[in-house]
This record gives sequence, C-alpha cells and structure tokens, in this order.
Amino acid sequence: VSVSALFGGLLTKVGAYAIIRVLMVILPEGRIMLEPVIAVVAVMTMLLGPLGALAQTNLRRAVGFLVIGGIGALFAGLSLGSLHGIGGSVFYAVHSMLTLTALYLAAGLVEKMSGTQDVRMMGGIYAANSVLSIVFIILVFAVAGLPPFLGFWPKLLLVEGGIRAGDWFIVAGILLNSFLTLIAASRLWAHIFWRNGPEGGRSEQPNTMLRSLQQSREQQRQL
Repeated sequence: VSVSALFGGLLTKVGAYAIIRVLMVILPEGRIMLEPVIAVVAVMTMLLGPLGALAQTNLRRAVGFLVIGGIGALFAGLSLGSLHGIGGSVFYAVHSMLTLTALYLAAGLVEKMSGTQDVRMMGGIYAANSVLSIVFIILVFAVAGLPPFLGFWPKLLLVEGGIRAGDWFIVAGILLNSFLTLIAASRLWAHIFWRNGPEGGRSEQPNTMLRSLQQSREQQRQL
C-alpha cells in the first residue's frame, strides 16, 4: 500500500509537472500548436478516470482510476495556458499529492480490516471503525472537489480560467469530472462502510470477516 501511495499519489505528479514546465517554459509555441490535442486528451482523461473507478470492484485499482482522472485536470490547466490555468494545475498537483496519498493509505487500512481488496466482500466498517469511515468520506469529498475541502479551490481556479478563455469544453470536462468522481467515490464508501455485510443475500447481516486494526497488527507480527 505504501508503494501504491508513493507512486500513485506522488510520483505521477512529477511527470505531469515536468510536461507542464517543458511546454510552458522551453516550448511555448509547441504548447500553442498542441493546445486542441491537449484539451481533448485532458477532458477524455477526466471522464474515463472516474468511469473506470465506477466499473472497478478492486479498491486499490478504483483509487488508481481516480488518480488518472486527476491527471486530466492537470492537463486541463496546461491546455488553457493562462495564469489561472497553470496556477490551478500546480495547486491541483499539491492537493492531489496530499489527498490521494492519504486515500491510498486509508484504503490500505480498509483492506487490513476486511482481509480483502474486493469491494463486494467488504461492508460494516462504519460500525467497526467510525473514525476511519469519517476520514475516508472527507477524502472522497476532497478528491471530488466539493467545497470547502482542499480539492475545491484548484478546480475553481481551473473553471475560472476556462470561463475567462471562453473554453467551455474544458469547463464542462472539469464539472463532469467532479460529478462522476463524487458518484464513484461515494459508491466505494457506501459499499465499504455503510452496507452491513458482503454483497448479495448477506448484505444486511453483520460482516463476520472484519478484524480490528490491532488484530491485524498482531497477525502480521505472528507471520
């Protein structure tokens, strides 16, 4: 999980930031020429990321698709090329490094408690660990960009930059990304925390497979 958090939450932003630096500082004319292509790639990535998370039953892969959607938001600011666009992209990169790294670590705690990565086999963690469930839903709201959480402000900058540039394609992509991300991440929270037990006929029965975090640590020490 720590490796996933490092690569997904942190190192993916290094490549995106390097592309922004190269196209804005070294090859600004190339960025202008590629602007329509960057815009299409950005919007498609922003939409396909949360849609992929919706289709996933593996928790860590679902979080990975949310990371992909965030990369699209970074390229949306690059396609605008304005102060608001680039500022929004850099601010979003900082937010994404903090929020998605924390979401990966929270997902790791969920996997330790449930003993599985399959969302369909989870459930009942809200009753077992309410603190973890609250932290997870706050991170979900932050990733989706709901106010007043951290993810709202960079997306606000990107939307403002798109409106000032008259680029309604980018604005629509950012808003749809927020909406789809909220649906995908809220679905994860409902399946993992709100539902009592695994998917199917046992969904309303208590999940007997859950372990406390202390029990998980003791089992790891024994191994």
